[in-house]
This record gives sequence, C-alpha cells and structure tokens, in this order.
Amino acid sequence: MNLTITIGSLKMAVAIGAWHSDFANRPVQAWHRSDKKVLYALNDTVIRISVKRPYFGIVLINHLSRTADSQVTLGNLDRDTATQLSQCEQGRQILHSLATDHSEKAEYSINELSGLFKHKLINHRYCWQYCDNPVYDFEFASFFNLDDFCAELDRIACLLQIRFIPDSEFYKLYKHFLDSNQGWHSWCRIQENRPDLDWFEQLWKSLLESGQLD
Repeated sequence: MNLTITIGSLKMAVAIGAWHSDFANRPVQAWHRSDKKVLYALNDTVIRISVKRPYFGIVLINHLSRTADSQVTLGNLDRDTATQLSQCEQGRQILHSLATDHSEKAEYSINELSGLFKHKLINHRYCWQYCDNPVYDFEFASFFNLDDFCAELDRIACLLQIRFIPDSEFYKLYKHFLDSNQGWHSWCRIQENRPDLDWFEQLWKSLLESGQLD
C-alpha cells in the first residue's frame, strides 16, 4: 500500500516520529499543489492536509520565510520589498501582483501590502481533485496541539492498519517544530493580544475578530 500526502499550496516535509517497523519500507510521496491534476495509483491511500482560513496566515508566513532559504519577513515587507520578494518564486509572484496593482517599484506601503494579503487570507480555499482512492483529511491546526497531532497520526495509522508509537525523539522533533515555526509564533502573539504586532499580524487579527475568516 502506498501513502500519498497531498498538501494544497503548502509544501512541507511531514515528520511523524516512530512508526511501527512494518511501515519502514513503505513508500510515502508528498505532492505539491493538490488542486492540480495528480494521478494516484489504485492502491494509494491519500492523506490531504487541509488548512482552514483562520490558520492560513501561518502558511503564508512560513511559505515565504522558508522557501529556498529565503529571508522574507512579512512584518518588514514594506522595507526593501522587491529585494525580499525576489528571493523565491512565490515572492516573485506576489511582487508581480503588487506591480500590476500599484506599478513597479522597490518598496510598497503597508496599505498596498495589506490590500493584497487581505485578499489572500479571505479568499483562501482548496479545490481538491476528485479521486476514487481512500482519502483522509488531516486538519492542519492539529499540528499545533500535541494531543490533537498524536490523535490524527493514530487515526492515520489505523487507516493503514499499522501502529503509531511516539518515542522520545518524536517529542524532541515536535518541540523543535514549534520552536522554529515563525507562523505559529505570530498566531500565538495574536492570541496573546500583544501590543507590538507587526502590520501583517494586525491585519490577520482584525480579519479573525471580524469573522471574515470563519
């Protein structure tokens, strides 16, 4: 049995700790942008990581700051905008949209940036392609709660008729995942109502509070 993980527009490596040894040699494939046509083998089990709109800000932050080791920081994007966004393909796409809307320039104002990213946050959705394979929807939010994360992994293990057994290395890896996750840190800052939120965090917070991301 193959396991195919489909991840929408989010490209990530999913490390899931210590699986039972009978899973060690089973192939796992992670596909990028699952709303495009992807051919699944008849014996594939498809795991879809679904990101609901309230959490899409985490994806945007991580996507830009981690892609190709770029140094894009959304909170400082009004400074050296073109230089920052030119470092990765996703950034260049955003830069093209900014130039289309506001003409080409080296820096864009917070108001100009806010308009574009507000549109991205509000209009986020996935159009999963139809498939006849067994499908499991993995909630993205569960990555950020250890109990929920383990419960999701245990359900996937049951689906695959194997066992999920977390060990000490799994917990170390999970802690490292949270400690190094820039998007999650911004989410926590918003939930704590920190007074020093950057422009993107303020935008995200206002959309959450107004219900526009429900």
